[in-house]
Amino acid sequence: MISRRHMLRAGAGLIVSGALSGLPKPTIAAKYPTRPVTIVVPYGPGGVSDAMGRLAASNLQSALGGAFVVDNRAGAAGMIGAHRVAHAKPDGYTILEHTSVLAIHAVFNKKLNFNIQKDLVPISLLGKGPCILMASTKTPFSNIAELIDYAKNNPGKLNYASSGVGSTGHLFGERFARSNNLDLTHIPYPDSGRSYLALFAGEVQLVFDSVTALEMIRTGKVNALAVTSEDRWSELLEVPTMREQGFPDMTAELWTQLLAPAGTSQEIIEAIAATLADAAKSPEYMTIAKRAGMLAIGSSPAEARKVLDDDIAMWQTLADNGFELPG
Repeated sequence: MISRRHMLRAGAGLIVSGALSGLPKPTIAAKYPTRPVTIVVPYGPGGVSDAMGRLAASNLQSALGGAFVVDNRAGAAGMIGAHRVAHAKPDGYTILEHTSVLAIHAVFNKKLNFNIQKDLVPISLLGKGPCILMASTKTPFSNIAELIDYAKNNPGKLNYASSGVGSTGHLFGERFARSNNLDLTHIPYPDSGRSYLALFAGEVQLVFDSVTALEMIRTGKVNALAVTSEDRWSELLEVPTMREQGFPDMTAELWTQLLAPAGTSQEIIEAIAATLADAAKSPEYMTIAKRAGMLAIGSSPAEARKVLDDDIAMWQTLADNGFELPG
């Protein structure tokens, strides 16, 4: 797993690639864009992906001129939008915003008619955030060691919820269970909201989800046991990391990034990345990203590629250990 120790220092608000910071932005204003650019968001309006896609579109439009238009293409767990961009003309006018779910599909989705690593080119990360392991207030454990002890003494009695089969919450739970030889039952729900309701009611005992659950943690509706980031999350400094509690293999982060069809001009890719590196320094960008549960990031294309590839390798290890998704 990629070392990300510098990425989530307590109180940090921004990470900008050293490869981009301080370097002049490529000058392409005279020739790009000359017509509207479509940023495909593979989920419906209102979620984290949509918020980050619109944030990128707004900043690119302001800096490069022309229109950057968000096109929500929801369906097939984010693959309808990804399919559209993977097969689009590589001219810089069709771009994909996607999440860490993309790496899961690269490993477990056997129905794809394109190759995520070959047919899509990472441009820049937009934001990152930890996954949080939360427990019902009705449970008797308050940290990971107590959870594992309880699970081993009560095999088959703990359930964990997620927003659906193949979601990051599902697979984080599977990794956690397998790495600690725990008998946990996965209960999928149509969305995160339903999984939280089940957690409140004590119908399930655990949920892995993003920091969008922050308010529920602060109001005591759920107990946060750990964050999966390398360092403590600045908004939840009281919650220890998995690494601190002796489980470094569970270190991982959720992310969003922009990607383009393979063959897109490197000049365009680098210009977009440099523009976003500048944008991510702004208080407005940081505020919107934070509201979406993300730490603002402007990265180089190489850094975005490494994060995608490392996550794919992480999930491939799970697959190599015998885990498969149904269908």
